[in-house]
Amino acid sequence: MEQRPEDGFIRAVTLDDGREVEGDLFVDCSGFRSLLLGEALGVRFEDWGRWLPCDAAFAVQSRNRPGDAPAPFTRVTARSAGWQWGIPLRHRAGNGLVFSSAHLSDDQVLAELMPHLLGDPLTEPRRIPFRPGRRAQAWSRNCVAIGLSAGFLEPLESTSIALIETGVARLKQLFPDRRFAPAVIDEYNDQSAREMERVRDFIILHYKLNRRTDSAFWRDCREMTVPDTLQRKIDLWTARGEFVRYRWEMFHPASWLAIYDGFGVHPDDYDPAVDAMTPADLERGLRDMRDNIARLVASTPDHAQYLAALDRGQAA
Repeated sequence: MEQRPEDGFIRAVTLDDGREVEGDLFVDCSGFRSLLLGEALGVRFEDWGRWLPCDAAFAVQSRNRPGDAPAPFTRVTARSAGWQWGIPLRHRAGNGLVFSSAHLSDDQVLAELMPHLLGDPLTEPRRIPFRPGRRAQAWSRNCVAIGLSAGFLEPLESTSIALIETGVARLKQLFPDRRFAPAVIDEYNDQSAREMERVRDFIILHYKLNRRTDSAFWRDCREMTVPDTLQRKIDLWTARGEFVRYRWEMFHPASWLAIYDGFGVHPDDYDPAVDAMTPADLERGLRDMRDNIARLVASTPDHAQYLAALDRGQAA
């Protein structure tokens, strides 16, 4: 890579085959290495490991069991120092275990992972190390990082593709001219930082609220001090069931409710506006909701029928 001496902007990059590519704007999609933004321009990486201690995963594919129709959902199971995923597909299954290497050795991880695959293994387990966190700026000079080159959060909520999409949308909205106005770059960086932090906080919530006492990992997660941004949301929820949702926030109140309620964290009080609703109004609303869900379920094919219809459509 060659930088302009007067301002440090990237003038050109040299490809593996020796070709030189000049440009006004460069988008870094080089993955974890962050070749342009991180390595070449030296943008600092903010490590979030103190809140998200999982730093590696083992992944392995497995055969579907004969006669078993794939389930219509991914199963996530907490293990002694992390969590295991099982993703049923039509022709195979994906499996893996995300873990904290400070709490488990590789051999211990494989001993937890391999007996719980969705069928016999098709591949050897592959180890994938990672660092949770983000670059201090997603845009520096004339280089914008999109995807893993901008940062990474473990896939507990599978947000990587969504963060790529919002990064691209943000770049379209704030696409620069050749002046590269600092205000435009600053706005892009602020929106990117806020979005990553809010996704981070939602993932931390899964760990912070756990009630397990059977391993050091889960005790450490429960006892950690969380970011102020997350603590403020927890405090508002426990005070009166208040949800806070900002711009560039990926997870809706229903997702937060699922975690709070799933861990038995309920508000101490409620919004006084609820007093304007009579018990009859509440019952009517809940009854309509139940009826609508029942009608939708009754008219929807099951997963096997849906997949079979897809196959017929492809054959046609």
